[in-house]
Amino acid sequence: MSEKSGDGKKKVPKKFFIKKPAVNRFQQFSWILVPLISVGGLWYPRLGLLLLGMMIFFLIFSYFKGRFWCGNLCPRGAFVEIFIKPISFYGKIPPLLSSKYFRLVVVIVFMTVFTLRTRAAFVSSVTTADVLNKWGFVFVTLCLVTTVIAVIVGVLFSPRAWCTFCPMGTIQKAIYSLNKGNKGRKDPYY
Repeated sequence: MSEKSGDGKKKVPKKFFIKKPAVNRFQQFSWILVPLISVGGLWYPRLGLLLLGMMIFFLIFSYFKGRFWCGNLCPRGAFVEIFIKPISFYGKIPPLLSSKYFRLVVVIVFMTVFTLRTRAAFVSSVTTADVLNKWGFVFVTLCLVTTVIAVIVGVLFSPRAWCTFCPMGTIQKAIYSLNKGNKGRKDPYY
């Protein structure tokens, strides 16, 4: 049921307006990395190694800038802004998803799976090419699984619901707190 505004016209509930994506110039193009790695990596697993470069960059960068990567450079953030925002239900994000303990569990699970799968890739490989393919596939499957989760929680709750418990964002926040120059300062991007 619609309410009437002061001028007698029916008001349309806010959730029926398609919201414009909040992406910067870089993110307008970086979102393509998500389907490229998640789907293209199934046929060419070495695409997953692009994630290794991104992870190294943002983990070093986070020591100085905290979660700057998340809001300004993250391809998955741009992907959900562009493709999930228009179809999101904009429900309330459950407090559990943003709790410190849930985020810690997600990081532990993520790092355990990553470590075990990386170890298996190296142990079962005989050539350098085989190692690169198998290790790339580890990154591809992690990207694919986390993207599916991001899409599901993005549609059900809020486009950036994944960002509240993203393991990389949690790790970035922890690295930022290690910088003694940031002692007592809150991460400006969190």
